[in-house]
Amino acid sequence: MSNPLDLLKNIDRKRPDIKALVPKKSAALYLCTPDVPSIQMEIAKIKPNPDQPRKNFDPDKLNILANTIKNHGVIQPVVVRRDAGSGDIILVAGERRLRATVIAGFDTIPVVFIDPDKSADELSLIENLQRENLNAVEKAEGMLRVQNKRSCTQDELGALLGGMTKSSVSESLSLTRLPDEIKDVVRQASADQYPARLLIAIARCGSPEEMIALFNQYRSEQLSSDDIIKLSRSKKTKKII
Repeated sequence: MSNPLDLLKNIDRKRPDIKALVPKKSAALYLCTPDVPSIQMEIAKIKPNPDQPRKNFDPDKLNILANTIKNHGVIQPVVVRRDAGSGDIILVAGERRLRATVIAGFDTIPVVFIDPDKSADELSLIENLQRENLNAVEKAEGMLRVQNKRSCTQDELGALLGGMTKSSVSESLSLTRLPDEIKDVVRQASADQYPARLLIAIARCGSPEEMIALFNQYRSEQLSSDDIIKLSRSKKTKKII
């Protein structure tokens, strides 16, 4: 296995736009560990991950993070990879930090390169799950992308994502069956506004029309989460439409 420091030297020779030294206008404390060294990179050189699980970012939380970065720097580097075809630098994990760093007014951010062969979808999903809760729909869609790209079973997907049980994986993936009308609302909401157990119960309720009817009655407070879960279990959803 090649030495990471040798890899960085090669990167510097091939890409002079990537600086191993900290520029004057740095967004971060320079972080370097023996096994995973980071380098400073211009933010403009980094392209977003098109398969980023999180699609919506809370502006207030981003501003809070931006203020922290102004005062203390980016303590944890973002993770990037080089696209084998185009040579572009693609963000794998750390989009919240990247966005907040831009808000803070910095030009650069510390990055760590990973092996291009590693699954960017998998790493991005795990990073999001560990750092900030995805809402249930974002999590389900991210899991489905990883499963499709890896062509793995639900057992194998659970193992990849840190030991999730097959039943937990199955429940999460069931949310991909929800109508777009429901998904769009959930994506814009906070992670705890529409609990996963509620959405899983709705996803079990047959037709898209039934799902939408239940979801709207929950939003209008005609039905509670417990009401919908009971209805889902008893298979009596048609009575409320």
